[in-house]
Amino acid sequence: MNVLVASKIPRERDRLARMLGGAGHSVQGCGTPAEVEAAMRGAAPEVAIVCHVATDWLQPLAQSDRHIYTIAALTELSGRKVQEAWDLGVDDVMRRAASAEEVLGRVGAVTRIKGWIESMGADFAADAPFDVRRLAVVRELGNLLAEEYGGMTGATLEQRPSKKLPAPLYAAEVTLTLAAESVEMTLGVGIEEASAGPFASMLFGEAVPPEVMADAMREFANSAGGAFKRSALNEDQSFSLGLPQDSMLMSPPEGPGWLLAGGGIRLIVWLIARKDQPRRVTAANLEEGMVLAQAVRNGAGQLLVAAGSVLTQRTVARLIEMVGPTALVEVASAA
Repeated sequence: MNVLVASKIPRERDRLARMLGGAGHSVQGCGTPAEVEAAMRGAAPEVAIVCHVATDWLQPLAQSDRHIYTIAALTELSGRKVQEAWDLGVDDVMRRAASAEEVLGRVGAVTRIKGWIESMGADFAADAPFDVRRLAVVRELGNLLAEEYGGMTGATLEQRPSKKLPAPLYAAEVTLTLAAESVEMTLGVGIEEASAGPFASMLFGEAVPPEVMADAMREFANSAGGAFKRSALNEDQSFSLGLPQDSMLMSPPEGPGWLLAGGGIRLIVWLIARKDQPRRVTAANLEEGMVLAQAVRNGAGQLLVAAGSVLTQRTVARLIEMVGPTALVEVASAA
């Protein structure tokens, strides 16, 4: 990693350079804002550690053609000093007296972020084909289904493309929204016609009317959605879950699918995903049902509404009152 270290104190530059150079990083030291500006005319660094939170030190980095991950090294991590650093556009803060372990850990984290972006960027680009199976919570969905339904039905789980699943006779679905990734999913659960009798016997001990079967499928879909939500929250994902409703699909569309088979029962599960780019709208143009793709805070940094929240009329009114009608808010698709 190419790291720029900016400090007017030589021993401070030398201390950071020894830490970083010893770990294999390439280090360029700058003792004045003019030296920072001159360094930017060459090969731009990937990371900058700046020991002076001031516009003349930081502006050359901000004006680079590509983003330079900037860490501000502060004498004290008071709320006011940290807020000043954020206001000037830094990406991270640490104490100027930070240990070698902390300095290397923060720079190493940037390396991991860059690797993740490079490997995942194509899937998450605005117009690129999107494969929902790259999401960690989706990769775990098979295990969740096996735990949620396997013990209940005695069926074993088999993953297969949804196009190769049988058509459901009764089906229900829930909407799942991962706001941070701007991904909206529909999780569907159905039972094929030949399995309807054994399925009713297992649940009710006898044949039941179609409306009872439809209600049972809604409960199954809600159960799967709840398991998905718990998994997402364990991964600190901003997540919202819609109410279960009947599905009118004649056959599942293209995407991940699962079949739980056993005891004459064939339970069908499929996942439809759609990715939207978050968009910024003024608070005055927020609408009920929109999903926040960012946490909204007031001027003091206090959390007003968490990322992933589904807006209600009351929440919209509160945001307009607290941040003003012209404040820009990032939203994902409606829930």
